Amino acid sequence: SRIRARSDGTYEARGALTIKERPIEIDLPFTLRIEGDRAIMDGTARIRRDEADLGMASDPDFEYVSREIVVRVHVEATRVR
Repeated sequence: SRIRARSDGTYEARGALTIKERPIEIDLPFTLRIEGDRAIMDGTARIRRDEADLGMASDPDFEYVSREIVVRVHVEATRVR
């Protein structure tokens, strides 16, 4: 829903990630490199496992798995002329 530049030269995207038909608001800090007609974006966000309802039936007390899930995003785009 929003992308903004940060003071350190990186960017941040804010939006909803839908898992199991459940939208979860996330902030995704990312870097963006533009090399000629090519753009490369890399970012990492963390979501709470209970917000996404992942693993709650098998491990609701988080004894065997972490409370957070790391979501990594890598996008490469090429401008077509």
